[in-house]
Amino acid sequence: MHLLRTLLFLLLPLLVSAQQTLLISAPNDTIDLSCSTCKTRVTDLALVRGHQSIPINLDKPVKENLLHWIYFDGVSNAWVSTEQEPIWTKGLQLWEQLSDTVVISLHINLSVMDSIGDSTRIFLVLGGMMKSDLKKTPIVGVYDSNTYEPLRFSAIVQPPILDRKKQALECVEGTLELQELHLKKRKVTGDFEFIANKIGIKQLVLFRNGHF
Repeated sequence: MHLLRTLLFLLLPLLVSAQQTLLISAPNDTIDLSCSTCKTRVTDLALVRGHQSIPINLDKPVKENLLHWIYFDGVSNAWVSTEQEPIWTKGLQLWEQLSDTVVISLHINLSVMDSIGDSTRIFLVLGGMMKSDLKKTPIVGVYDSNTYEPLRFSAIVQPPILDRKKQALECVEGTLELQELHLKKRKVTGDFEFIANKIGIKQLVLFRNGHF
């Protein structure tokens, strides 16, 4: 966290204005995700088994999303899985069947719209949780070079797809704090801040004041 505080101090003069795009070009950049014209929304969520260290673009669904529901179908006399909560019968989410010590990871996909209409996608993951962690908030995750550290946070930033000059970025330090977690409603709120490096280029970017 010392690196994060130091870079924040050094990069404050480089804060972008509200009329700029989220990803600009400079030796080191600071992106304020809470700018007056920035809009952040959660586009998708997935809760998966195991300790996953790399954030996933959920445009391609995961093999098993523990947020999906199951219910017993009397016609087929079998348990049926569905993405949405059944309104015609009682169901339960897959994660509810797990024991409290099962290791799980939460993937959060975000879309951040800037003042000129460009959409930057940010993929977050909080890996190395246990089911018991879901019962208490806030839940704090911290980036660690050890990919199997409990409650490990990581992020990948995908710039607007039409601008091929802008490289993707990957987290090298940062934190995520989940304030609310309503899994049945697929609603999550939280704050995050991280330093990312452009893949293939040594250029640090500080993403600050992230909120969803």
